[in-house]
Amino acid sequence: MNFNTEQDAYLSLRNIIAERTNKIVFWVGSGLSADAKLPGWQKLKEDLLKVLINKANTLSSEDSKKLLGIHDDICKIKNNWLAFQRIRKSLGDTSYRDSIREMLRPAASIEVPEMYTMIWKLRIAGLLNLNIDRLATRARQMYASNSNITECIHLILLNHLLLTCMEIMTISNLGFLQGTNWTN
Repeated sequence: MNFNTEQDAYLSLRNIIAERTNKIVFWVGSGLSADAKLPGWQKLKEDLLKVLINKANTLSSEDSKKLLGIHDDICKIKNNWLAFQRIRKSLGDTSYRDSIREMLRPAASIEVPEMYTMIWKLRIAGLLNLNIDRLATRARQMYASNSNITECIHLILLNHLLLTCMEIMTISNLGFLQGTNWTN
């Protein structure tokens, strides 16, 4: 991944960090965990859809046909938030949760990507982590094991928080974030 260190947003952030003029909270997503080789959202969705097929294969012919139709409908959904909601409803809460836990089980023992520890070394005020792999938490515990960490892993609350933050950014018209391409 190429990163443009000359873009205005990056230069501004670098100055804020160097001068310590403002507290900084990082907002991170799946890109930081990509080096860990855990399933991304698309792979997670595909694997959960396989679980749904396996569930359909255990049902009566009529119920199986109905669930396979739901599977096909979910495959057409472009919005992952909606697709995962439908998968969860179709699998049931327990199977959905247990399947995701199994798919992310390697996160408990794999090496934490260096980018996480680099962020914590900046002595940031906090980190809003949209990932469910807990690698950010592991990195924080490795870097500053004596500090407290507050985690929110309830997806409904996280979804509400995400939508609220998006509304605030839209209302505030944050030019610093708008149009910023961090991967040039």
